[in-house]
Amino acid sequence: MTSISRKHCKTSFNKKPKEPLAEYVALLCERYALLAFRPKGASFVVLSKNEKHKQILESTFDKPAENKKVDSSDEAFSSSLRADLSAWQSIQTKTHTLESTFDKNAQKIQSIASLAKVDSSDTPIFATAKTIDCHATATQRLAMTEKNAKTHKAKLSKQPPIFLAQTDTTAGFLCSSPTLLNRAKLRPSSQAVLKTFASLQCATQELRVPISHRHFVRRASKTSVILPSKKSFRIVKEPLHREFLRYFGGLCSTSANRTKEPFSLEFALQVADVVIVDSRGLYEDKPSAIYRLSRTRKRRAR
Repeated sequence: MTSISRKHCKTSFNKKPKEPLAEYVALLCERYALLAFRPKGASFVVLSKNEKHKQILESTFDKPAENKKVDSSDEAFSSSLRADLSAWQSIQTKTHTLESTFDKNAQKIQSIASLAKVDSSDTPIFATAKTIDCHATATQRLAMTEKNAKTHKAKLSKQPPIFLAQTDTTAGFLCSSPTLLNRAKLRPSSQAVLKTFASLQCATQELRVPISHRHFVRRASKTSVILPSKKSFRIVKEPLHREFLRYFGGLCSTSANRTKEPFSLEFALQVADVVIVDSRGLYEDKPSAIYRLSRTRKRRAR
């Protein structure tokens, strides 16, 4: 993550900007050395930290956003993102397993090496030969384990990006991986993360809303709901942020600030890999209302 000097982070960026979008983007690019491009037909600008990342993003946003309902190709793209996330989680599990195996094998080699140094006059010849063979076998196994660990770590480095964008409520982080968002905000990795969707159709592909609350969820604006299954989500009605979400169907979302601290653009830019800027800019605003839903009742939690 790029470190940004505090003196270069002015408070004017933490409020709703008065400048036009082009001037606002130019100020951000100049002050924080970002690269900007605008997807075809989009009303937002994508800012990246390096040229390689910019090329990847250009291929991601090559399909223009549409004002119609999410079609089958959008659904396929969303499902491919979910498949990539599950593959990333399996790679992470394998990497942790290989690292623990690597540590155990290193300890075994140290003990075997100490045995191999024993004087041959005190140790039977066949025992010494057996120890050396075991030492060679363990060395080969360790080399193979280390090679596999490096391969999995290389795959693990290809993590989904964390976006910084002005959501329908406040400036927030968005990512397809809730684990990365929790890690960025120094929270427990198992903590539940809200998911935002571009439409109710996208939400119902992953979640089941109780029948008695579907009308409320369909008409609610800037309102997050917690289902009986403990999963939480929000349907975005704001047109500018909804346009961005349509490229992904749905993304996990959280406020772009340290836990229980106000919004800081310096911290947000250090965490985020990609910045999404529209005419609203980036600023802190009121969070969404939260309702807990049971099968038949709803209760306001915030």
